[in-house]
Amino acid sequence: MTKKHTSVGYGVYLTFIFIIIGYFRNWLFVLNSCAMCVGSNGVMMASILLPPRAGDLGVDKHTAAMLLSILGGCDFVGRILGGCFSDLG
Repeated sequence: MTKKHTSVGYGVYLTFIFIIIGYFRNWLFVLNSCAMCVGSNGVMMASILLPPRAGDLGVDKHTAAMLLSILGGCDFVGRILGGCFSDLG
């Protein structure tokens, strides 16, 4: 006995691809996407490189962990405030 596959037709996939391609025709979307990629890369690198750099400067591990926690807390508050400001417009 063969099992019947229930899958989404190719038309749905093609429609999804055309919608995604349509977004990239808008230059503001492309500019915003590039800015978000560059900006998020900077935040990620800071959180990765902060503890080893603090250790190189003679800061103990607990203080380096506190610095990383402060960085995460500021990131959280900044995201919440950024969302509030974007909802104003």
